[in-house]
Amino acid sequence: MKHVILTGKQTTIPKGFHSYANLLERGAKISHQQLAQRQASVNPDAPVEILFTSGTTGQPKAVTLTNYNIVNMAHAIREHLGQFFTRLCAPIPMFHIFSEIVGVLNILTDKNQTVFPDILPNPVATMRAVDEEKCTALIGAPIIFRDILHHPDRSKFDLSSLVYCALGASPMHIDFLREIEQKFPVKRVAQLYGMTENTALLTSSMWAGDENETRRLSSLGRCVQRLEIKVADSQGNPVPIGEHGEICARGFPIMIGYFNDPDKTQEAVTSAGWLRTGDTGRMDEDGYLYYIGRQKEMIIRGGVNIYPMEIENAIAEHPSVAEAQVFSIPDARHGEEVCAWIKLRPNSPVCQPEDIAEFLSDKVAFFKIPKYIRFVDQFIMTPTGKVQKFKMSEAMVVQLNNKTV
Repeated sequence: MKHVILTGKQTTIPKGFHSYANLLERGAKISHQQLAQRQASVNPDAPVEILFTSGTTGQPKAVTLTNYNIVNMAHAIREHLGQFFTRLCAPIPMFHIFSEIVGVLNILTDKNQTVFPDILPNPVATMRAVDEEKCTALIGAPIIFRDILHHPDRSKFDLSSLVYCALGASPMHIDFLREIEQKFPVKRVAQLYGMTENTALLTSSMWAGDENETRRLSSLGRCVQRLEIKVADSQGNPVPIGEHGEICARGFPIMIGYFNDPDKTQEAVTSAGWLRTGDTGRMDEDGYLYYIGRQKEMIIRGGVNIYPMEIENAIAEHPSVAEAQVFSIPDARHGEEVCAWIKLRPNSPVCQPEDIAEFLSDKVAFFKIPKYIRFVDQFIMTPTGKVQKFKMSEAMVVQLNNKTV
């Protein structure tokens, strides 16, 4: 840390600190020629920041992004979604790529207002911000919206100014998105999909507009303008429309690599510039992506591939269930066994594991019904609201071993 800039009035300025007002005064005295020289000295392709991934499947990685990456992505989002962001509420930590690109840089690329309710996601602070600042858009992970939907004080806040809500960071059921539209209420809800490695955004389901509500709520959407998306096999070749494969992307927002880690960089970005997301999906005939699951989270039970999202969506249809997370633990016979952690809706009827298993009996194949079902108050998550299934798996193993002992 070399410099700290202070806002407001200060009587004394300690060494290493600067007054924001003084900096503005100094800047006003700089000539256009000096400004042009300074701008010319900035290399668009130079690394400008290192952001760590969320670590949902393991150790966080240090993503290195350039001026070119972040400025162009901010402009692309403004072109696509700027009409909704006149008064944006961003209840996401500023160390998260989504908050930086969609929240902070929007202020620089468009004439809008961004409100940050709190340092970390806080449902009450978020509702108060929307109410008092009359925010037109709300962005964030699904947990932010679930906490608001189930909060006992939701009716005390006026959320009617909201026109648009954008959700990303983890998969979500179409019924959950419809519930947001109905109960907030809000005119449009859409999914956004992307990673730190691609400077936040790859696709948006708002391309579907209002003409196809089902496609807007169930798909990840089409790729951001001036980007390429493909669904590929293990050799990097595009698979036929409708078939499963790895989602890959190429274009201006792709990172230059993981800091000081050429091996992991080579694994993630091909020689042709394609970013391998590690996510499995399918694409329809109009270029809309549909999420299947995270490759590292796919369960292989007795040699059969099981995608957790299919089971999570089936469990979520139970009237007592608010949310479910499905993952695996090691199993001596089958290699892996299916587990489910479930959060129930407030004041829901009493529900037992056998009730969930019975409910699933005519919805999924018998071998996909979780062997272990636990009801929990919360999931193990990152500070940005992403579920860490590998840690839940570790905790489940500890629970079962302690029970055996």
